[in-house]
Amino acid sequence: MLLSGIVTDPQQPISQLPLLTDGERQQLLIEWNQTQTEFPHDRCIHEVFEQQVDRTPDALAVAFGEQTLTYRQLNDRAN
Repeated sequence: MLLSGIVTDPQQPISQLPLLTDGERQQLLIEWNQTQTEFPHDRCIHEVFEQQVDRTPDALAVAFGEQTLTYRQLNDRAN
């Protein structure tokens, strides 16, 4: 895509050159960002989190650099 953009318009600024196809852009910016979900209004956030801990205690909850915590580890630290 980048090379095609350069060949199509060599005078175009680098910041304006395409990096993704239209399909890739749609998938990355629209489809993969469809993360909206209903939140239960009858429970507090810590209750919802603890339900997730019960469902998937060993699943990855957070990652920062080389550090990771499972839901169980994060819950233990929070408690």
